Amino acid sequence: MTDTTLAPGTRFGTVIFDLDGVLVDSFAVMEQAFAFAYQAVVGDGRPPFAEYREHMGRYFPDIMDAMGLPRDMEEPFVLESARLAREVRAYPGVPQTLERLRGLGVATAVATGKSGVRARSLLEGLDLARWLDVVVGSDEVPRPKPAPDIVLECLRRLGRPADDAVMVGDAVNDLLSARTASVRTAAALWGAGDPEKLRAEGPDFALERLDELLGLVRRGPRAAVTAPGGSQKGKTVSNSPVRWGVVLPQGADSELAGLAGPAAWSVVEQAAQVAAAGAYESVWVADRTDTLPRRSAEPVFEAWTALAALSGLVERVRLGVAVSGAPLRNAALLAKRAASLDVISRGRLELAFRTRDYAPEVESVGLTPPAPADLEAGLTETVEAVRALWSGAATTYQGDHVRLADAHCVPTPVHSIPVALRLDGANPLPASDRLLAACDTVQWQGSPEQVASAIEEFSERLERAGSPPDRVRHSVLLESRLFDSALERDRWLATPYVVVFWSHHPDVYAQRNLYGTTEQVADRLQRYRSAGATEFLLWFRDYPDGESLKRFAQEVAPAVAD
Repeated sequence: MTDTTLAPGTRFGTVIFDLDGVLVDSFAVMEQAFAFAYQAVVGDGRPPFAEYREHMGRYFPDIMDAMGLPRDMEEPFVLESARLAREVRAYPGVPQTLERLRGLGVATAVATGKSGVRARSLLEGLDLARWLDVVVGSDEVPRPKPAPDIVLECLRRLGRPADDAVMVGDAVNDLLSARTASVRTAAALWGAGDPEKLRAEGPDFALERLDELLGLVRRGPRAAVTAPGGSQKGKTVSNSPVRWGVVLPQGADSELAGLAGPAAWSVVEQAAQVAAAGAYESVWVADRTDTLPRRSAEPVFEAWTALAALSGLVERVRLGVAVSGAPLRNAALLAKRAASLDVISRGRLELAFRTRDYAPEVESVGLTPPAPADLEAGLTETVEAVRALWSGAATTYQGDHVRLADAHCVPTPVHSIPVALRLDGANPLPASDRLLAACDTVQWQGSPEQVASAIEEFSERLERAGSPPDRVRHSVLLESRLFDSALERDRWLATPYVVVFWSHHPDVYAQRNLYGTTEQVADRLQRYRSAGATEFLLWFRDYPDGESLKRFAQEVAPAVAD
């Protein structure tokens, strides 16, 4: 390591990383995607990838402008990059170094030329996101590198000053962006960048290996992270950044009762647009055809059709769907629908499996509700079969509930679709260790105490099965409504509608959900965070009105993220 200006005793408590060429080795994939996009849009000829690399660190459309190439290359470039994302690997020692930084209490961020959604998806797929406090994409700031905006945004979200930070980059634009933001610079010489050009730019430090960074940092408190557009109030967060999702007013919970079809769909569209414009990172629907808690002839939009339509309306957020497994759903058809929607949405799909179904709805379409043991076995087989089909290879699967013979699923998903399992913290866990080990996320329901106990038992089960518990993200599925006062909340909870219609005592109902003032809801969310939850999926009780949806993003999310 070359150390040119570090004064004795000076160490940094904040590290900002570029992504490609620093944390991940993506250049082979990038070159293939660039060649694919060039041939698709420009045509024959040798793709000028060497020139493209000279602009690394900048946002793709800006690079196209600088190179005199069509911006239309972005879409095929992104699609092909997503398709090849499984070939991207973290550089040796990256997980270990990030874990060490986490243990030292160093605040960490990624400032990348990629879009924020693509960067976070890639980091999650490589299991690196859990070690990082903030990820900022070039589409989330007014000006990309070499302007200082993206570095300043990282510092703002972390609540850290520039003189406490060092940026690690493998491109001249990384160093220029950091320097303009008054942040010290460290050149990453292990990537595919030109070491001589980086040294010529005069970085404060030149690192041959990422772990040399540990000699530049000091031990400190965990970062107090601020959500995008939020205020920083100094509350400590857990080891993983909090994420927010919205369960859309699809109609399955009678929230569209009394509305005609077009008016009902407008409610869904507006909620998705509000979510995409706020602090939310995902929108969710359920594979349902009927209403709860009672079946009635009211609008309920089919999940896959709705998400396909929304994928063209909102471009930033991930798209989630909660489904059933065999014997209620065909595994091959489910895999095909999921893969197709993932391609259509450019790699934004997430899939959650329910572990129970609403018997009257199942019976209404001529099916027999399966026994709990059959439902669990069928779900286990479905998850295994779907994952096998997503590989694109001919799949043969012989189970008790799923049977495939040389089945195909092409096109394959363009990214590794996260698979979640929906569980109630008040109920026993599924008996199948295969099922628990197959999921990437658990979406819990229950009180903070129930969720905490369930997460502890779940982690112990994974450990006994030889599967690392910390690879699983824990979410909580909650209903919410914001009130201006505690008295207003209590009066609402005491109404016959709430008690009778939903068959819950008000105290039980409130214990398992989020009802109250901004302060009450934020405090309850912190209890869920202490239980181990890092993601919250919210359905708002005042649908089709969108007041709580908007207020939550503006008032609650920043307070909990801090």
